[in-house]
Formats: sequence, C-alpha cells, structure tokens
Amino acid sequence: MQGLTFNQVCQIERLVKSEQIAFSHLADDLIDHICCMIEAECESGLSFDDAFKKARLQIGDTNNIKKVEENTLLLIDKKYRNMKTTMKVFALISLIMVALASVFKVMHWPGAGVMFLLGFALLAFVFYPSAISVMRREYKIKGGGLIYPVALISGIALMIGILFKLQHYPGANILLLIGFVLFIFVLIPSLVVFKISTTESKAMRRTNIVGAASLAVILIGVCSKFFHWPGAAFELFVGSLTLSLVWLPLYTYHAFRESSFVKGGFIYLCMAVILFNLFNMLLALNISRSVYKDFVQPSITYNSGTDLFMKYNTSLITAAAADSTADTAYVNSISKIHQSSKEIIAYIKTVKATLVSMLDEIPVSEAESMSDDYYLLQNKFDVVIPSKYFCGETGNYGVGYNVQMKTESYRNLLLAAAGNDESEAEFIRQLLSTSSVSMEESGDVSWVMYYFYNIPAIGALNTLSGLEYKVVLAENSMISHLTEDHTETK
Repeated sequence: MQGLTFNQVCQIERLVKSEQIAFSHLADDLIDHICCMIEAECESGLSFDDAFKKARLQIGDTNNIKKVEENTLLLIDKKYRNMKTTMKVFALISLIMVALASVFKVMHWPGAGVMFLLGFALLAFVFYPSAISVMRREYKIKGGGLIYPVALISGIALMIGILFKLQHYPGANILLLIGFVLFIFVLIPSLVVFKISTTESKAMRRTNIVGAASLAVILIGVCSKFFHWPGAAFELFVGSLTLSLVWLPLYTYHAFRESSFVKGGFIYLCMAVILFNLFNMLLALNISRSVYKDFVQPSITYNSGTDLFMKYNTSLITAAAADSTADTAYVNSISKIHQSSKEIIAYIKTVKATLVSMLDEIPVSEAESMSDDYYLLQNKFDVVIPSKYFCGETGNYGVGYNVQMKTESYRNLLLAAAGNDESEAEFIRQLLSTSSVSMEESGDVSWVMYYFYNIPAIGALNTLSGLEYKVVLAENSMISHLTEDHTETK
C-alpha cells in the first residue's frame, strides 16, 4: 500500500485538530483512520488531493469528526453525559418559563415576576454552567483557563442583570456593566487571539478579526442603549452593517473555498446573523429622545404654568400684605390659602421625585432635578412600579390615596372661602374633582385607579404635573375672587 508523506499526514492532522478535539487519544485514532481511508483511495489510482476531498465528503466535512468525539464521551464519561442531559433539559424548561413570563408581563397577568425569577435563575445557574462545562470538555482551547471562567461570569452577570432590570431590583446596572465589560474587552479579544493562533489562512484570520470587531461594536451599542449613552444608534448601525456586508461575505467566500458543499451550520449561521441584525436595527431605530419628549410635553407645559402662577400669586399676597388699608381677615385668608397651596405642591413634587427615583434607581436628589427631563428616564413606560406606588398592594393603600385626600382637603378649604358664590364654588369643584369616573366596560372606577393603575410612568407624572397646575390655578381664582369682594366692601 502506498504510504503518505510527512506533509500529507500533517494536512490530515490539521483537518482533525481544526475541530479542537479535546480527547487526545481519539484525535490520534481519527487521524490514523483518515490516513488509512486516503491510502486505500490512493492505492486505487486517485491522487492525494482527490482522495483527501473524497475522504472529507465521506466523513461529512469534519461535522462527523466532532460527532464521533461527542458520542465517545457520552459512552465513556458519565459526568459528561449527565452534564449534557442537564443542559438540554434545563435549556428547554428555562426558555419556556421566560417565554411564558414575557406573555404574562405583556398581558399584565399575575405570576410573571415569579416565572421570570425562576426562568432566569435556571438559565443562569443551571443551564449556562452546564453548557460551559460541556464546551470545555468538547473544545480544547488555548487559554481556556481564562476564556471559560470569563464566559461564565460575564454570561451570568448579563442574565441576572437583565432579570434585575425587568424586575426593577437594585444593582441591575452594575451587573449589566460588569457583563458587558468582561464580554467586550476580555472574552472577545481572548477568542480572537485563540482563533488567530489556530487558523493558518491569513485571509481567514483577517475575516475573524473583522467579525470580532463588528460584534464588539454591536455590544458596545447595546450597552450604550441600556445606559442611554450617546452614539448608541450609530454604533449599532455600523456594527450590524459591517457584520452583514463585510464579515459574512468574506466568511462565505473563504469557507466555500475550503468546502465542496453547503453545510447545514452555514445556513443556520446566515439566519442567525439576519435575525441578530434585525434586532439591532430595531434597537437602533427605537424611539429617539426627541419623540419621547412629545410624551412629556404636557408635564413641561404644566410645570412652566405652575411656576408662573406661583410667582404671580406670591406677588398678589405680598401686595395685599403691604397694603395698609387691607383688612386683616382678608390678608390672613389669602395667606392661609397660599400656604396650603405651597404645601400640597411640595408634597406632589416629592411624590414625583420618589417615583422617578424608584423607576431608575437613582437618588431622590437627582430625581428632583428631572422635572422637565422625564424623557431621559430609562423606564418611562413602566406600569408596574407606578401601579404599586399609587394604588398599593393587597390590603394596603398607595400614595395615590394620600394625594387624593390632600387634594380634597385643599378643595374644601377653597370652597369654604368661596362662601355663597356658587359659580366660584362650582369652578373649584370641577377643577379639583376627585370623583369616580364612569367606564363603559367596568362601571365606576375610583379617581386613583383611573389615573394611576396600569398607567405608564410618564402618564402618571403628567397627571401629577397637571394637578399642580390646577392647584395654583384654583388658588389664583380664589385670591382674585376674595380680592374683588374685599375691594367692593371697602
């Protein structure tokens, strides 16, 4: 039988080693087996190149090489077999739970939080470690002592960070930042170094670098989107376009130069890139701050009007106090109204700042400075936190009922001051009404439930800003009414 040269045997070794066979004895046996196949074909008259191509076709172009290792490990390694089973079972369970939790979250059904918690916990602490363990057994990676631990820590940090973000637990931003930093600046560069060291083709090395750089830019864009840093849309567009229009064509070209048929994995890769980029483009095209600002424009208008009315009302009080001919009872009455107005507005501002602080997990002092910048909120459309905060949970009253009671108390103060003037009293009652609202579907709904239950955070903040404006408008109307009466009686 015709023997193979040293260079020819090295070529076969590279074919087997390109699959990173971690089981060294199996790699040697596979090399011997492929050598025997090629020698037999050469004996029948084929050249080495033709025999090599035929051998690759028979084994499925290295797909079956990896499958042989997997089957061998399943047969001889009980721990690996258990890990593989655990990975498959808990991947299915955790993904089903996360999918169901997402549906429950969208439909506002009870139980979504518990399912998210269990699903992500299984995903992060059972499936993902099992998957990393299986990969460590299957792939012999140079530098694996760094790569696998970093992959484990960054993946768990990202998954738990997403869970905390969804559930509004404290520490979500820190976990996400740790995961993104490790993934972008440690894991991807380590994998690139390993891939370059095991790839002989310079063109494929450059292709791998382009792909890794594109992925890093995309992840930086996703991170920027999470934290509302500038440049997120640009980074997502550049990364996605480079991945689709540069890396994928280059990878396809070089992959087909080395293979004589299309592998199923390549088709899945193309679909994955398309779906991944579709997600990135949708994320990049997400509503911009200028559009978000339209949602909070009512708040901005109300806040501006409230400030102007407060200054004007203060000037009226100051002028009345400085008037030596003014009746003491009249001055005391409007001063009492003005003081009550300031107190209820101060309380509403505190409620708004507390809500903003809860939504984005920021200090109340920082939240207080955002009265005209609610479009910068990360969780501006959240409905769970406002509902719990204003409406309360089972057996407990929320802050919304305190707002209602303070509004009614202030309204009663103004109505008492209005005296027998029915038109002024009716204006105050309508302006500061906290009556139940009639709904066709569910009948009468309380004022708190109507304005704050299952209402996005921006809507709740707009309602509170509108209430502030109504308070100072009612105050101005009452001061003007009392001033007119006082002038007539002088």
